[in-house]
Amino acid sequence: MSSNEITIDTNIFEHLFNPQNNEDDHIDALLRRLIEQRVALCIDKSGRIFGEYAHQLNPFFKKNDQGQRVIWLRYFLVLAERKEVAVNGGDALMVSIRGQIPFAEASDQIFVYVAIFSDCILISNDHGHITNHRNNLRRSARKHGSKSTDFIDSKDAYSSMVFAS
Repeated sequence: MSSNEITIDTNIFEHLFNPQNNEDDHIDALLRRLIEQRVALCIDKSGRIFGEYAHQLNPFFKKNDQGQRVIWLRYFLVLAERKEVAVNGGDALMVSIRGQIPFAEASDQIFVYVAIFSDCILISNDHGHITNHRNNLRRSARKHGSKSTDFIDSKDAYSSMVFAS
């Protein structure tokens, strides 16, 4: 894994603007740290992840708020280096992911695929479809050659990345 690559679920960016999900501004601190580290954002080549970002996050750009949070969001959507992954919906990795989280939306499965293929961390606050299935997804990742992939929520990412020396 390159410690300089990350996959970020759309809900992390949405939760940035929601005080109930961004207690103590931990997502602010997390994104600031990721920007300082100049992480590359892992996405799919087909554009499904960026399509979801655009659909879900456009309202934040349409508001007149040009504060720091919008700047961080713009960094990840426009300026951050990207690592693109070709997703094969029928390969053994995707079959394994679908077996672990068959109830998850296709986009959730793509986020997981990209993280495993990239051997990087997926930050997601989707407990029902992703982080509550962390152990099974990690087992699947290891089976498919990824030793460093993990599935953590924004609070765990904040704790491990912001305070890491």
